[in-house]
Amino acid sequence: IPGLAHLTEHMLFLGTGANENEWENFISSAGGNSNAFTESEQTCYFFDVPANRCIETVERFGAFFASPRFTYDSVDREISAVDSEHAKNLRSDAFRTQQIQSLRYEAPYNNFGTGNRQTLMRPGIDSALQQFFYEYYTGNNLALVVSGSESLDTLQQVVQSAFSNVRSIAHEKKKIQNSPPKRIMNSPQAMLKDRTPYLIESLAGQRILSISWFLPYSSFDNAPNERLVATRARAELFISHIMGHEGPRSLLALLRNQSLVTGCAVGLGDDDSSHRSLDIRILLTAKGLKEWDCVAATCIEYMNKLATVHWPDYCLTEPAALADLAFQWADLPLTSNVAVNIASNANHFARCVDQSPSAACELLAIGAKPLLVQKAADIKRLVVDPVLEQCASQILPLITVLAPSSELESIVIGLKREIEPIYSTVFYRNKNIALIKKSTINLPENLFPEPNRFIPEGILRPRFSKRATYIYKPPQYIHNQFWTKQDTNFGIPRASVFALYRTSHCAATASDLILARLWRSCVIDALRDNYPGFESYDASLAGLDWGLAVGTRGFTLTCAGYDQKLDLFISELTKALLHFTSDLIQNNHLDAQLLLDRAKDALGRDLARDDVAPPASRAASELALALEIPRHNVDAMRQALGEATLPRLIEWIQSVIIPALTTWPDTTFLAGNIASNPSTLVNALFDATSIKKKNSLHANNLAATPRIRLMPMTNDDTLFPIVLATPISADAGKNKAVLVSLQTGTGEKIKALTMALASIADPLFYESLRTEQQLGYVIQCSARSREAVHSIVFLVQSNRPDADAEFLTQRIENFLSQTLAQALVNQQTNVQSYIDGLAANLLQKPQSFGEDVARDWEEVVAETYFWLRRQSLAQAIRKITLSDLENFYRNSIIGPTRRPLLIQVDDFSSSSFLPDDFKQAALQPASAQPRKRLLLRRQMNKLTQKSDLLPTSSYSAFIESLELAPTIVEAEERRAK
Repeated sequence: IPGLAHLTEHMLFLGTGANENEWENFISSAGGNSNAFTESEQTCYFFDVPANRCIETVERFGAFFASPRFTYDSVDREISAVDSEHAKNLRSDAFRTQQIQSLRYEAPYNNFGTGNRQTLMRPGIDSALQQFFYEYYTGNNLALVVSGSESLDTLQQVVQSAFSNVRSIAHEKKKIQNSPPKRIMNSPQAMLKDRTPYLIESLAGQRILSISWFLPYSSFDNAPNERLVATRARAELFISHIMGHEGPRSLLALLRNQSLVTGCAVGLGDDDSSHRSLDIRILLTAKGLKEWDCVAATCIEYMNKLATVHWPDYCLTEPAALADLAFQWADLPLTSNVAVNIASNANHFARCVDQSPSAACELLAIGAKPLLVQKAADIKRLVVDPVLEQCASQILPLITVLAPSSELESIVIGLKREIEPIYSTVFYRNKNIALIKKSTINLPENLFPEPNRFIPEGILRPRFSKRATYIYKPPQYIHNQFWTKQDTNFGIPRASVFALYRTSHCAATASDLILARLWRSCVIDALRDNYPGFESYDASLAGLDWGLAVGTRGFTLTCAGYDQKLDLFISELTKALLHFTSDLIQNNHLDAQLLLDRAKDALGRDLARDDVAPPASRAASELALALEIPRHNVDAMRQALGEATLPRLIEWIQSVIIPALTTWPDTTFLAGNIASNPSTLVNALFDATSIKKKNSLHANNLAATPRIRLMPMTNDDTLFPIVLATPISADAGKNKAVLVSLQTGTGEKIKALTMALASIADPLFYESLRTEQQLGYVIQCSARSREAVHSIVFLVQSNRPDADAEFLTQRIENFLSQTLAQALVNQQTNVQSYIDGLAANLLQKPQSFGEDVARDWEEVVAETYFWLRRQSLAQAIRKITLSDLENFYRNSIIGPTRRPLLIQVDDFSSSSFLPDDFKQAALQPASAQPRKRLLLRRQMNKLTQKSDLLPTSSYSAFIESLELAPTIVEAEERRAK
């Protein structure tokens, strides 16, 4: 039954007792999170709570798998939830492509995994659920990982007690099946039935060529051991190092020089009990799409040639050494990620034949570094050659082309148009395999990159050893907004540099934002191709990365990596950046127009993705557009993109970027494994490019200060009197969305109250609107803070035919005025649990130096410098009483000081008050028209006892009239006083 495993996953979250939502309520009150995911061969459940709540959470978790609720009414509701989840995915290229690619395989590998109402709402579904649970949810199939601060003995005792009631099959040593049940093929090789290239319509404007080499195991019986060997050997690490390289002789450079592609990635694709795959994913240009068969043939020939030529030793030892280095100095991963990864590995490998205890211990390291062999000759012979030979022996790898419908038409002439039934995706099969025979592009004689000079040498030594107990130390101010922070806690030999150039001209207008994004794309595009004097890709392989971001406060240049050669890297980066920018404005760069065309094409397709964004995402973007400054709508950005020319970009760079780059950054932060006097890195960043110090901003670059608009207070009988209405497009299907934002104010106490109320409301909101009323899959309540202005936001997306935007709005009103009010009355014994959970989350120590630095950098960028913000906020939360929450609710949520904004995304077909052209917009594709927005007044009709939507002042006039909140700096000054 398609979707049965997914439905079972949903059912278990209903709990075991009389209260269906007992688990969700407990997790929320503990300040934690829980979720699950279902893959082709396993379902994984996980939770993450503050350390002091671990034991009681494990005790409750065990009941999940012992006695779940499978009542008829809850099954029906969860089928509706699965159907809503499927509806959310209908416009997703990823889900649509995955379903079509499954057509290549025999049953059950071509199953529809998510499920929907049509596949699940059938006679006998209750017994099917119970049978599925009985067959697979046994102790023998279960891998359990608990990571906590208690001793191992304590954790083991808790686990044994909590999971003692989980049913186990009679023979404890019976192996689980190594592939899904009811397989009809005799060997993994037989599961693949169709190697035909597929050409698929993209809804998001993507142009992607995917090539997958199918690597089946020799038999289902041998698959577990072969999979373990392959996972430990990591052949994909070495092959992707060459085939995915971005240097001068690389496959990418070869295809980019022909203007066929803009990027590629190579790595492990499928990884299950029957096979693995080696995949290459290529981003095509418009020209590359027309010549996709040539691109595919070139990739296949490149792979085949790798199987026949001699590999230099360093091309094998370098990736092995870098993998070891990355493993040795990796940041501590999130505890929940550790548990999920180990549980998955244990399920995959723990039952392998002749598995020794020492091999089982290596499960912790699987995926981190190659463990099988280390010498170059052995790597080539034992690891790389078998996979290359397996790839070269294939008649044709699996080829998939994804492209917009308007561009797909020109490459599918003469092919049969098909429609996949689940997602209604248009696709074509190109059965002329002979078409992909010989590439017209000649491969270079030498396919291999030069040795990487950025790889660290010798033994890396942090200046401070890892500390057993984390002790926070704030950054140190040096001069001219230059800050430093030494790593004294984590003991990692890495450092980071952040340089912020403040200017309002990166986002003040839609034109500024588009030009800033185009400049950034051109820089990244040019410098990543091993620009003269700067080998960007080699540096990234060696753990040295750089980034360029543009935003409302200006643009930020970041550099990070092993500190041993970071000064060299920064010096070459800044020189290359200035050299490229100078060449561009002097029109000396031969490929300037080509770079701009590629950037415009990518940005245009990025903007096109907004056309197929689900209504919930549309509602969230409309909220930001209405209340945040600066923000620009998609239509304005499309117009600015169309007006962007090379002369205009050069003019903008001259007036905005050059003055900034040739002076000292406005804010600089150097952090990590640094010397007490970090002059080397400072000189690399500034002196190497003859940068002058500055005490004030350049005249043309005004400081950027983001602002927030405040909605007016209201005391209307209607909770949400002000409505921002925007029609869904014909692309949205049956979905519609409603978002309610209630601005609660500024200041630490208000933020504490907002977070506390949101944490209490969230599980109740989910239980009421999702579990009980089955309004949809996207049901969220969250606290939101922007530039020190705090809000509580309620969001619902529904695909129910009887639930229009007004219906959903009334359900949110009922929740706020009745359900939440009643909960606060009855929550006296539980409020403290929510408060303790929130405070514990805020007081959790950072798990990596990157997380530690990110918190400080946020304060530096905002110029607030409140280093102990989280600790102070935790104290404010712990002072909250039930009386405080009730007063806050009465005043800021339903009372006279509330500042509501209601956003409705619907077709508004049932409304008689709206203009016809507005409702007509919902019948058109989003790309065929400008966005329409109406500001409406929502008031109660006493005759019908329903709310009417009445047009009021213009949207733009109302938005411009709103009061501006204090800046974040002003708010912090008030807090300090």
